[in-house]
Amino acid sequence: MSRTTAKTRNLVQLSLLIALEAVMAFTPLGFIMIPPISITILHIPVIIGAILMGPTYGGILGGAFGVLAMIKATFFAAFFLRACFFFEVLSRFFPPALGGSSSSSSGFFP
Repeated sequence: MSRTTAKTRNLVQLSLLIALEAVMAFTPLGFIMIPPISITILHIPVIIGAILMGPTYGGILGGAFGVLAMIKATFFAAFFLRACFFFEVLSRFFPPALGGSSSSSSGFFP
């Protein structure tokens, strides 16, 4: 497989996983609703992408997960009523990005 074919394949996989994350984030598909709690399964595409494509793409997927979570919290919750907006942005973006890039190190594929 040539280098451009591999890069194109990775780009298509990345875009499909980000689209899957967006669909799961803004519909009830990404949540398991048990009456007192709501369990999220939005991290599954991040982990799959990080294992299959490596830490760089896992970090990008984790960052997309953080951005989608921040967008959802902005429009569907009292996000702007929090005291420190800058800390909220940092806490929503960087932990998923680091989790996505570190989950590929335990993967089975190079």
